[in-house]
Parts: sequence; C-alpha cells; structure tokens
Amino acid sequence: MSVSFANLVIEKIILHQIYERNEDREIVAPYFSQTLADLDVRGLNVLQERIVDALGNNSHSIEMYISNDGGNPTFQFLTEGIYQDDLEFIEMSKKVTYKLAEAQTTRNIPGGVVVIFKGRMGVPSKKIIGVIKAETHEGFVLNNEEVDLNLEFLSNLLLTPQQKLYKIGLFVEENVVETVNIPTERDSKDFRAFIYDHNVARTESSSAALYFYNTFLGCRISPTNKKLTKDFYFETKKFIDSLNIEDEHKIDLNHALYSYLKTSQNNTVEVGSFANEYLTPEVRDDYCSYMEEQGVPSNAIVKDLELIKGKLKLRKIRFTSSVSITVPSDKFKELIEIVGYENNKTTIKVKGRIEAQQ
Repeated sequence: MSVSFANLVIEKIILHQIYERNEDREIVAPYFSQTLADLDVRGLNVLQERIVDALGNNSHSIEMYISNDGGNPTFQFLTEGIYQDDLEFIEMSKKVTYKLAEAQTTRNIPGGVVVIFKGRMGVPSKKIIGVIKAETHEGFVLNNEEVDLNLEFLSNLLLTPQQKLYKIGLFVEENVVETVNIPTERDSKDFRAFIYDHNVARTESSSAALYFYNTFLGCRISPTNKKLTKDFYFETKKFIDSLNIEDEHKIDLNHALYSYLKTSQNNTVEVGSFANEYLTPEVRDDYCSYMEEQGVPSNAIVKDLELIKGKLKLRKIRFTSSVSITVPSDKFKELIEIVGYENNKTTIKVKGRIEAQQ
C-alpha cells in the first residue's frame, strides 16, 4: 500500500551536533541544543519540501522493515516522542542523538548536524517523527550564539543537489493510540519506516549504509523485495507489450528492462527512474499509473533478482506463426538483428550457423 507524503507539516524541530570518533575510537561528546529550533516560514518550507522530495513518490527512498529484535531503543525513543511535550521531546532527542554517535563505530564515518523533527502528513493526516543526519563542512560548529546561521546552513544544505550529504529516517504512525493510554513501548507494527540514503541505493550491506538504517534505527531490508522486484519486472513487461508501437520498439524496450535489472550498477529499481530513462514522455504517466494500480510502489525497491534470475538468462521471441527463437539475454543485441517486416513476414539475421536440429 502506497503512502502519501502530501501536506507534510513539521511541528517541532531541534538540532544537535555529533563528531567523528577520536583517535582512540572513543565517542566524542555530542553538542546538545537546549531549546527547540525556531525556523522561519521560508526555512520551514524548504525543509518540508526537501523531505518530501527525498522520501515521496518517485524518490530514491526505500520502505524498510522495522525489526523488533532486541527492542531497538532508537525506535522506542522516537515513537514515544510523537506524544511528548517540548521538554520531554528535547530530552528524547538528546538520547537519540547519542545513539547515533554510538552507531558510528569507525573514524571514517563523519560527524554532522542531527535534526530531529515531528509533525504530520498525508490525507487523512498521520503523525510522523524523523531524523536527518546532515554532514557538515570542516570546522562547522553548532552553538546557541549562532542559531540563525545554523538554520540558514540547514536550509542551504537541503536546497543543494548534494544529496550524498544527508540521510533521512522517518517513522509514520499507521495505528493511532489513545493519547490518554499511550503504551510505554510502541509496537513496530504500528508504524511504517522510510529511509533516504544514497549509500543504500549503491549497496545495502556497506558499513556506510548499515550504521544508519540498521544499527541506529533498527530497520532491515524488507523480506518482500524479492516479490516486489518480480512484480516490477512482469508488470513492466505487460505494459510494454500493451503499447501501440512497432514490435521492434517493444523488443528494444524489453532489452532496456533487462539491462535496467541485470547490468545496472544500482542496487534499487524504481518506476519513475525507468520511465524517465527509457519511456517516451507520452506514455510515462500511463506507465506510472498502471504500476500503481498493480500494487508496485513508486518509491525505490531494493533489487533482489532471486525469483526472476531464470527469466533474465534467456530472451524468447514468439511469432504469430508459433515459431519461437530463444537467445541468451546478455548477447541478444550481438546475436540477433531484426531487418524488417513485410507482408506479415519478419526478416531476422542470426549470428552463427545451424549447429543441430531437434
């Protein structure tokens, strides 16, 4: 089920700062703000828009599975913070910031500004709470005397295309609890988790990715990614086959789908990126709408080819005369040339001589 990031409103926000570990690999004490940040309207709008851009439809965000193994304290701290007053929220944010400092176990993980916020989004409105880690330039120092500068820095950072410089984790409350009867520990089933981190798109198992979404936030790659990748493949093929275009163009698009899944270095697949890269503008919206109707999410899916690896090995062309040609997918363009069509006949050149008959 897709989630709407429309109408995202931030109601409370606070900034802290963490540092890379010292030469002995010990935690350097974080700098904690003692008050909530007071973003002006422009700064708040910028932050809200950037979060939506990073996490919303056609973004590179990934929905992840919230692991309850061991009762991750960061998840509990954050989700309790949804209903806390200002003072409780500030103290909670310090605990979360320290948990991030703990998760950064190596010196090659840089420090940065930690932004913790809560608010609401969607229609109907749902409560949200999230964390941004924004890497800072060398020498940047957060202090109470430079609050305006800090907020300007945050706005400028989130306006830039340098998305490698920040990570976002967001928990969306799906099952609302009575305010007067909030449990001391929230169930992970009450929430959905969304992560934005360019490192996950490259490889979800790298330390640069794991420390944030797994060690810190207690999330894991969803076990449904095998099925979602399979659905992406088959539904995209169905859409391509339904297009009112020349058969030769359909073959090209099917080869593009193979390349997108099999040879691309990206660790994720995404409806929007495939549409923008391979489909003509006239059919992109139809493709995105079709995929949504079929239950394929618009956010990035961690690529898992386990259920379709057999399909990706071979390409088969079937003709109306019941003739079929099977070709190794990775050599399709090299071995097959479609010369043309005339009078219900297709002329094809095949590299190689007839070796055997069955």
